Amino acid sequence: MLITLSIGIRLIGLGAEGFWYDEVFTSVLADLPLPRMLAATAGDVHPPLIYVLSWLVARFANTEWSLRLVPAIAGALAVGESYRLTEHAAGKKIAAAAGLLVALSPAQIHYSQEARGYTLLTLFVLLAANSLIERRWTRFGLACALAMYTHNMAAIYMITLAPFALIPRSTRKQAARAIALAIACWLPWLPFLLRQLSAVDAGFWIVDQGLGGLLYAWHYAIWGYRQWEILNAHTLALSGGLAAISLLTIKRHNLKKIGILYALTFAPAASLGILSAAWQPMLLQRALVPAGAAAIPLATAAISTLTKRQRRIALLLILPALAGNLSAHWLNPFTAKDAQGVRNLDHIVEHAQPCDAVYHNEAGSYLFALRALPDLPHYMLPAPDSLAVGLSAATSDAIGVRSASIEEVSTAGHCRIWYMASITPVGSHYQIPARDHILATYPIAGAWLLYDQGWGEITLYEIEADS
Repeated sequence: MLITLSIGIRLIGLGAEGFWYDEVFTSVLADLPLPRMLAATAGDVHPPLIYVLSWLVARFANTEWSLRLVPAIAGALAVGESYRLTEHAAGKKIAAAAGLLVALSPAQIHYSQEARGYTLLTLFVLLAANSLIERRWTRFGLACALAMYTHNMAAIYMITLAPFALIPRSTRKQAARAIALAIACWLPWLPFLLRQLSAVDAGFWIVDQGLGGLLYAWHYAIWGYRQWEILNAHTLALSGGLAAISLLTIKRHNLKKIGILYALTFAPAASLGILSAAWQPMLLQRALVPAGAAAIPLATAAISTLTKRQRRIALLLILPALAGNLSAHWLNPFTAKDAQGVRNLDHIVEHAQPCDAVYHNEAGSYLFALRALPDLPHYMLPAPDSLAVGLSAATSDAIGVRSASIEEVSTAGHCRIWYMASITPVGSHYQIPARDHILATYPIAGAWLLYDQGWGEITLYEIEADS
């Protein structure tokens, strides 16, 4: 019943919003021949599982609804695994309440409706945790391997679970064999991971967020970011309160049973904080979605230990925030995926001629326009081979990105050039000089602002090409 309710909720409006950048990347890769798709994945920062599944789905349909269906199903199944994990830790009554809250979690619903792999990661992490508790070691090993093929940051969850598997002497050998199975299954990906880590070491787009960013990431994993502004302070205070209650009531629980919930809730965020301090900023908030699926059951179990009056107060604080965030998920236009992508390409669609070309100086606009305007040739301003500013050279080559200077494009026989001038925080050091050069050199027939949000802006310019 809980899984049925979860999938029903996650199917509401599944394809209503357009893709945002990460989803467009999934969609573009899903349209490639399989060898090129795998090559593009190897040049990125993620393992291939979600891309392989999306590629298979795209053989039938490559739409918002179809590519989000696998994450929606995975998210619903993850609710079932969350219920089982809570039942092991705190009993059926608390598991029922926690399962319902996970099913209604705004963060879990959001990533169940995104064509990415975060709910798949959540499913495999929780499946691994349940398999460990139930001493089903082959399933534990396979779940760990599948998690690692879903997201490289699955490693922080596997490291979190490893002590629970290896410390008990009675099962240490079986656990070691299961971990060896996981490593053996995952080993073929290791050479690609090492190359990805080398690329990340050379530069990555995540910025240092400090302790405040770490605390916000934990909050984000429960409530998501699609909130009404009026509720921001309330939900932030609730996140802090729930974390405090969970920690202050630790002595009221049987730690042998509930310890794994504590670990999955707090250890991943701490691991990312340590990694960021020791290496470089790696606090990817989305990677904590599985931690959120453990934090909600843990908070539910903690609240169950309070007095009846305290539980009522907690519900009076939580339920309005939950209702508000759920309404924001479907109704707040300022946080919709459509507000995060290049949606207004109508002017090009209406006025473009077959001899026109589209010129970009950033990967996001390139991928959006490539999907929306597949019949026009697209060119990219040569950019640094760095994940800090866009696609790697390997991924660009696999996708078929054509790099060219504006001079080369303007003399290639095109009637007009539609220049999508993107300015982003990580790429402005080369995007602004390129834009200024183009605007000073070529006659501009028109300009339209397409996008202006926190991650940058995109202005469309109509340029007359050289005859």
